Amino acid sequence: MSTHILEEVHAVCTRAIIIAQGKVLADASPAELEARSRYHQAVSLTTANVAAAKEALSRIADVAAVEIDPQDHRITAFPKPGRQIFAAISDLLKAQGIQVSELQLESGRMDEVFRTITQGEAMEAHA
Repeated sequence: MSTHILEEVHAVCTRAIIIAQGKVLADASPAELEARSRYHQAVSLTTANVAAAKEALSRIADVAAVEIDPQDHRITAFPKPGRQIFAAISDLLKAQGIQVSELQLESGRMDEVFRTITQGEAMEAHA
């Protein structure tokens, strides 16, 4: 199957091959590709108290960065390499009394991996 609809890849494929400009750039399972994403093991949440949540998450030792989506104000905390932060974030939010309407462990984002892999190839071709 050939597709640009990345949700299909994750839903029906056990192996994904990314090809750009006639070159195979990646050959792995969807889960292995998602593990390359900067969102892999990140924690996203929605809260009415965005400023307090961002400040609290920034103090967790294994959190490398905290970003707020400018459109929906969803907060994403990114772990330092190889670290797990979900439990620490959940515990801190409870301890601080910060209510969240959604708390999600990210598996990774295939679209971001695809762009990173293919744009890297495009940049090398123009160098």
